[in-house]
Amino acid sequence: MHVSNPEEISGVRYSSCGTGGVDAGRTTGRARDGSVIGMLLNPAAPTTSTPGLTSGRWAVRAAGSRLLLETKACGFVGVQGRFTSVAGHVDVAADPQASSIRISVATASLTSGNARRDALLDAAGLIDPEAGPYLRFRSVALRCFPSGWEVDGLLGTARGALPLRLALAEPVATEHGVRLRASGTIARSTIDALIARPGAARLLGPSATLDLTVELTSPS
Repeated sequence: MHVSNPEEISGVRYSSCGTGGVDAGRTTGRARDGSVIGMLLNPAAPTTSTPGLTSGRWAVRAAGSRLLLETKACGFVGVQGRFTSVAGHVDVAADPQASSIRISVATASLTSGNARRDALLDAAGLIDPEAGPYLRFRSVALRCFPSGWEVDGLLGTARGALPLRLALAEPVATEHGVRLRASGTIARSTIDALIARPGAARLLGPSATLDLTVELTSPS
């Protein structure tokens, strides 16, 4: 498996996108104007359900952010892990195509929410310290379709980086700013290549669902 250099990552590219639900499986479609992306990145046209993102750096608020991974352990027992330490930012430029997304997750913050299961996770040694303390995501491209929009990026650690596609839901206004949610599927082979101790990933199912929620605070 080829693992890319984490530095070989470009900024996100935006285009018009139709309103409606997210369809991460779509790879073809005709984009329409008057879109969710347009409302997101055009501060002159925010709505109550889709707040506008003004130009500047929107910082991730740790208290309102988390990364969930759900899979089957040993092929049949459903397990969910939560990474509670999430940082990063979204740089929104006047030219939307110059904007970028960067997210960093501390791998040591993984918890199942259950002390006994956490002890089992520690005993299994799933996370390899040699992979580095952080799991990082950088955007590469944002593709828009009439049914919704998705972001392509690279997920990386000290070992390198691999492609990851996430479907984005419409943003929601919060007391502190804007909440964004992204979801997708990560293959066991990717977990094995990036963060797992040698052989540990075989205890997991063939894939895991990923659910990332970040709360962004507006530029000061």
